[in-house]
Amino acid sequence: MKSKKIILSLLLSGSIVGFAHAQSVDDAVIISKDENPASARIKGMGNVQTALGGDISSINGNPAGLGFYSRSDVNITFDYLQNNNKTNFLGTNSSSNKGNLGIAQAGVVFNFPSRNLGYHGWQSTSIGISYNKRQNFNNSWVYDGVNNETSFVNNLTDLMADDSDFRNDFRKSNLVEIFPTAADGYFPLAFQEGKHQVNDVLTKGNHNNTSLAFGANYNNTFYIGATLGFSFF
Repeated sequence: MKSKKIILSLLLSGSIVGFAHAQSVDDAVIISKDENPASARIKGMGNVQTALGGDISSINGNPAGLGFYSRSDVNITFDYLQNNNKTNFLGTNSSSNKGNLGIAQAGVVFNFPSRNLGYHGWQSTSIGISYNKRQNFNNSWVYDGVNNETSFVNNLTDLMADDSDFRNDFRKSNLVEIFPTAADGYFPLAFQEGKHQVNDVLTKGNHNNTSLAFGANYNNTFYIGATLGFSFF
């Protein structure tokens, strides 16, 4: 007779998020695209951690999988991210490279065999703690070129038309000139000569997760587990 193995898991999640200064739509999209943390073993199998127990990745993927452990385990997985970026700004091509080596996952599982090991009843209980890197924000790119088309001074000349105090001060900056007809206002002198503009962008940080989980094995047919996770940036 074939026995049916039932895996039951309960996922409890919590999060602690620090204060963030960036509040753009782009930031929300980036943060929402995270990866499921997994050991090198699970990564090599295409992240099929839900259907496989006895691995450190079960702490996050399926805590009931901790019930498959028959001994304690320590695991650490490294990762390396290499970013090669190419940009084009006003016809000027630029490239930048940035590599980052870090810890993708680290954890430990403590296995506690029961007195019923090998007999009917509860076989063992396992408790696991893990750290996981869900996102890597380390990146770098740069773009630069000679701008003959636009200037920030355009915005300032608009302000000169509305603010007499600002107009009286800024017209002495040698960045603007009055039109032949005074009623037409001022125009930026930047158009007379192209300006070399550079923007060097460097991003740092990670989206990390720390989890505490337990799993138990009943008679090698019933597995149960729970996970409590905390996210931080």
